[in-house]
Amino acid sequence: VAHATHLNAMVAPMLNSPRDDVAGSRRACPVHLRAALLLLAIVSVADGDRSQGTLLGRRTSCASSPPKVLQAFEDNTQRLPPRPGDSEFVSEVPDVLDGADVDHLHGRIGRLLGSGAGCRLKPEALPEGGLSREEVRDANRGFCFNSQASEAVDVDRPQADVRTWGCRARHQEYPCDLPTASVVIVFHNEHFVTLIRSMHSVLNHAPPRYLKEIILVDDASVPDEGRFDRRHWDRLQQELSDYARAALPKTRLVRLGERRGIMLARMEGIWRASGEVIVCLDSHVEATPGWLEPLLARIREDRTRLVVPSIDGIGTEEFEYTVFGLGLVGFKWTLAQSARERPEGVEDIANSSVMCGGLFAGDRAFFLHLGGYDQEMRIYGGEEVEIGFRSWQCGGGIEHVPCSHVGHVWRSHLHWQGQVYKVALEDVNRNKLRIAEVWMDEYKDLVKLAGAPISAGNSLGPLDSRHRLREKLGCRPFQWFLDNVAKDMVVPRGAPPDEVGSLRHYTSEMCLDGKGGNAGRPVGMQPCFSLIHHRPSSPDGTQALSMDLGGVLRFGRASSAGGLCMLGSTESGVHYKSCDTSEAGLRWRWRAPMLTNKGIGQLELEGSGYCLFPKRLAMLDYKLVLQPCMSTNAAEQLWIWEPSVGGAASLPPGVASAHEL
Repeated sequence: VAHATHLNAMVAPMLNSPRDDVAGSRRACPVHLRAALLLLAIVSVADGDRSQGTLLGRRTSCASSPPKVLQAFEDNTQRLPPRPGDSEFVSEVPDVLDGADVDHLHGRIGRLLGSGAGCRLKPEALPEGGLSREEVRDANRGFCFNSQASEAVDVDRPQADVRTWGCRARHQEYPCDLPTASVVIVFHNEHFVTLIRSMHSVLNHAPPRYLKEIILVDDASVPDEGRFDRRHWDRLQQELSDYARAALPKTRLVRLGERRGIMLARMEGIWRASGEVIVCLDSHVEATPGWLEPLLARIREDRTRLVVPSIDGIGTEEFEYTVFGLGLVGFKWTLAQSARERPEGVEDIANSSVMCGGLFAGDRAFFLHLGGYDQEMRIYGGEEVEIGFRSWQCGGGIEHVPCSHVGHVWRSHLHWQGQVYKVALEDVNRNKLRIAEVWMDEYKDLVKLAGAPISAGNSLGPLDSRHRLREKLGCRPFQWFLDNVAKDMVVPRGAPPDEVGSLRHYTSEMCLDGKGGNAGRPVGMQPCFSLIHHRPSSPDGTQALSMDLGGVLRFGRASSAGGLCMLGSTESGVHYKSCDTSEAGLRWRWRAPMLTNKGIGQLELEGSGYCLFPKRLAMLDYKLVLQPCMSTNAAEQLWIWEPSVGGAASLPPGVASAHEL
């Protein structure tokens, strides 16, 4: 209100007074000049407020309010006992240091006590001529970002306020009695300076009244020849301990003697947390002004929401900050994540099917009530999908809060192609199959078909405790999740020969197309009309297909006279063929892993054991071939049957439909 009153008093006389234009007439101030004057006034107010410790969109003080009575949630996790080598300590500096201002809300952090200001980490400039190709490769080794470039950037650099004006205005409306937060950051073999910059950004841009602590968990970092050499590891030992103890407020450093993996290591932090809200962040991030309050405000409104910020980019070579606001995420049947686009500048909170990576906040009591992380999952992989399924099915939900911005260093393999951490792909596949068994009901068969198997000697681990948790919490079936949350996951119930439709390849999102087809020519593929026009395709279009009960796949309606059908051969591929023949290669079989949702499956040439597969030749250029049908790792053989508008199949007279049979 004070800002609005001040702006109105400054700008109103200028906006409302007439002026002389070039022709000598008098008229009101034009729109573009009104906007310029308003912007100048805003800058003036902001500059005036900076010296008083406040800034538009950044509230640094707040009146006290009575505490709220919170609902009690039962803790459904089982805290594990310490292991050999585990240790921890808490920093010894005051919660807020001298020199606090709007860009350093916890004061001038990073100085070692008793040593003066000169002991703070200083940027190490890059050579004038830059780094050689070999030096760049070496700087990327083990990190997939330029560690030397990171060391040239100040660990205490302030980040710009990247929020929209609407988000900044909304910031003034957040209640004062927001819950307190414990930030949990897990790292394993992280680059020291990048880790410290992450810590600085959190402390610099989180109001002291809301930030209870930062729990930094070292998940048994170790030297790793070829990835993480000893000089990097050394900095994570005594130097990090000294820095955390004597230079960073509110910091608890937990050292794990044995590697736990991201799930269990985060639980070690969450179990220790004393804040009402837990905020999990990666170890190569930078928080920005106003990042914390929007998350806390939404959780205050609904404690069952797990919320994710807009995750922006930090360049891997120059470490420049780029706003793109990743936050909405879907998933694929391989249980990989799939980013969903949102228009830039959108400020409203939106539902997300699953979680975007490792940045989220949630009510600590409710998160433990949901069972925390699955303690039987290994190292990393699939945890963000598992939490998404479990949250939505068991009374919670995942939401993207676009007014909160946190930058993240997205790793790049441009200069070094190695694996950052030694993680067995088998463990990742095991995690995903474990998710499917617990949460996905009959859809687990689709995951088994699309994804990779685990070896015969491996197992998914004990599942009873998670099944009991699902029953105890009264969790909904996975079909409810698809119908009400993950509506973008196309799983049509109908399939050939029930109706006219089109065949969309699952991974390429290209459709079989009869345009320009002539007998003897290879069957073509084109971008799917349904995706281009955002509506089902026409039953009379070039991508319309029908299959009769004999398995003949025809372009167009089944009742059409003549026409073109699809002929398959394990030797010559897939071609158009006149439907007025009876060749064996015209008969196909739809292999659907689920009986109740038959619209996704494989298309097998009948009796051959070979399935239809599009071989990519170039951008938007595919050749249809046949390859042995796979029972796992079959994502490239999956097709989605998309019913057409009004596309009930017109079967030949005397031929019964599948429903009648």
